[in-house]
Amino acid sequence: MSVQVAQVIHSQISRQILMAIGAKNYVAGSNSLHFDVSLFGAKKAKIRVELNGADLYDVSLWNGRTISKKAQMKDVFCEDLTNIVEGLAEANFRGPVAIKSLKAIGFEIF
Repeated sequence: MSVQVAQVIHSQISRQILMAIGAKNYVAGSNSLHFDVSLFGAKKAKIRVELNGADLYDVSLWNGRTISKKAQMKDVFCEDLTNIVEGLAEANFRGPVAIKSLKAIGFEIF
């Protein structure tokens, strides 16, 4: 079941965006897909997209080195996955101020 969910999640995110953010090292979790991102080879991070009980997605950004959660948005529709993943990767590249600015569009910041 988890591999099927991960494959569906992967198919709902634009391949061009996944390539642009340097997505790699995909891992199928229990109802989730995890992957590493690295824009321009710097500021490595992890993104986790998890199917929740409402048949929506919870998307979170994790620090690639300390494995601490940086930002999260719950109840994301599948048609919004590409924009949310791209926004998280870009904010991670730009730094802490950009990550804090995600709060204005509904992200929880940690």
